[in-house]
Amino acid sequence: MSDAEGEQRPPALEEFMAELKRLRSEAGNPSFRKMAELSGAVSHATLHLTVTGRRLQPWETVREFVRACGGDEAEWCSRYRRTKALLSGALPEPADSAGRADGATAGDETAGADEDATTAESATTAKAAKAAESAECTDGVGGYGAGEVSAGDAAGSSPARGGFSRRWLLVPSAVLAIVAVVIGLRVFDGEERQAEAGGQQASGGASGSAEAGGLTEAMYPGDDSALSRDLGIQDGDVVAPGQQFTRTFELLNAGSVHWKDRYLERMENATGPRYCETPVRVEIPDTAPGETVRVPVTARAADEPTTCKVRWKMVDDEGRQLLPQKRPVYFLVHVRTGPSEAPSR
Repeated sequence: MSDAEGEQRPPALEEFMAELKRLRSEAGNPSFRKMAELSGAVSHATLHLTVTGRRLQPWETVREFVRACGGDEAEWCSRYRRTKALLSGALPEPADSAGRADGATAGDETAGADEDATTAESATTAKAAKAAESAECTDGVGGYGAGEVSAGDAAGSSPARGGFSRRWLLVPSAVLAIVAVVIGLRVFDGEERQAEAGGQQASGGASGSAEAGGLTEAMYPGDDSALSRDLGIQDGDVVAPGQQFTRTFELLNAGSVHWKDRYLERMENATGPRYCETPVRVEIPDTAPGETVRVPVTARAADEPTTCKVRWKMVDDEGRQLLPQKRPVYFLVHVRTGPSEAPSR
């Protein structure tokens, strides 16, 4: 399958995206905006590119896609490693058809030589697959270091009679193909970044405006925070419709900037009988570096059975996110009729 502009994706990438689309379908086809809300780490535009773009997205993005759809992270990490290995050439693509065509043009070779070459190539593929499975799902996913199988190892394996020269003749073509792909990715990468920025601007709200600027660092150098602990009602607790409860976020000023005139601002603005009610902003008391501060948030449960997840980011009095690179703090409760499984705290 090709993308919107007719550019063909590599088969390995096409297959991986199809599997991700299947996962999303099995999860009930949640909107990308809903998935972004569940993630709290990436925009809906970035998640959309995960299954429509022209390149394999970073593992951190794929992981958020999988989490939002309720997938098995370990299973998808393994699939991601294999796909990246195939795309990088560290793990050879299946080449049954190519092998048959090669055999048809080399009738002068003996059956024994072909069997030797096939056996050696299978062994190399197996080693590469094992190396791919041992890689970590990090920024270095799919990388192959010393002692691991590379594309060059696969090309130079088993110099059995004429098979040796045939495989080496494929190397120049493979190099040219890789160069073409790299050039194409550089051209298309700028377009995808523009599309992502445009999607973030369209999301609106305080958090959307901060993300649209592409901020990935603290507004003030040396500023930093950490969540020490959650007090009061805990994630996963059950509350009754309309019940009032409190979650207190204990925050640590982990940087060198004195906190003053700061707030926790709610990222979601939806209202209605299936949404929990909270203040839009909650003031953070002035906090010196190295000190902790408690920020209580009093909420009212939704009127109908649902699950509420409300996220908060630190902003200044103008609504600008001060630590956009940080994940939001949040609470998650289940609103159910009948006796509550947890007391109001």
